Amino acid sequence: MKDWQLLEGIGVLKELSVAEFFLFFLYLFCILLGKWLAQSILKRVISHKGYQERVYPIVEDVLNWLAFYVGILLFLFYFWEEEWLKTPFYETEGVDVSILLIVVAIMIVTFSSRVVKAFNRFVMPYIYGQFDVELGTSYTINRLIYYTVMFLAVAISFTLVGLDLRAVGVVFSVLGIGIGFGVRNIAANFVSGIIILFERPMEIGEMVEIDKKIGRITKIKLRSTVVETLKDGTLVVPNQYFIEQIVKNRSGAKLFARVTVSVEYGFDTELIEELLL
Repeated sequence: MKDWQLLEGIGVLKELSVAEFFLFFLYLFCILLGKWLAQSILKRVISHKGYQERVYPIVEDVLNWLAFYVGILLFLFYFWEEEWLKTPFYETEGVDVSILLIVVAIMIVTFSSRVVKAFNRFVMPYIYGQFDVELGTSYTINRLIYYTVMFLAVAISFTLVGLDLRAVGVVFSVLGIGIGFGVRNIAANFVSGIIILFERPMEIGEMVEIDKKIGRITKIKLRSTVVETLKDGTLVVPNQYFIEQIVKNRSGAKLFARVTVSVEYGFDTELIEELLL
């Protein structure tokens, strides 16, 4: 990329009108206000508890989708005739990279993320129910689907803006050698997360004991696992801990509580025992 190309692209931004941007943000505020009003009205209309727990979250997600992408489309259509929107910042391998192209690339990544999350949330549970797939297996499949789709979306976005994926791979390889020793713990947790997802020594919903704290596993990420406890809040445990340390799985064990009671000397112990029982 030549320096004059980038300077020319930045120079185009100086021609922006303050009035145009003020009107654009005013319209954007109206969109957000409309989304908030729609959510408030639906929350009052849908008064049944079952509908609020099942239907309202779906409607809320749809409204958030609409507000986000309507805002982006408003940006594109509002400034469509402006030269600065389509003026390239630089040219690489025959691709003229402009603000329009960058916005489209961002839309591809964000839309892919939202679609795959909705697919895993609303479609895949029905498929798992038809084939009696276990909870741990379904979670692993969902994560694999998500990471695969997002990798493809990012690769398409990079290609769209003219970035050579081979060059990016070489850069990351060089950086990986330089900073590998500094992030070896992160790499170890990443590999441990992959092992946990495939080997499944523990699964979502199981009770585990960590440092004498008992909790239920709620999320298994690539770097860490989230454990919800009753007394100590949320524990974010590095995945390497589950591979290298002895972790007690309490799912099949009978849980009990130990209560210590102290009484003064001379009291009727049989009466105290009866009262406690």
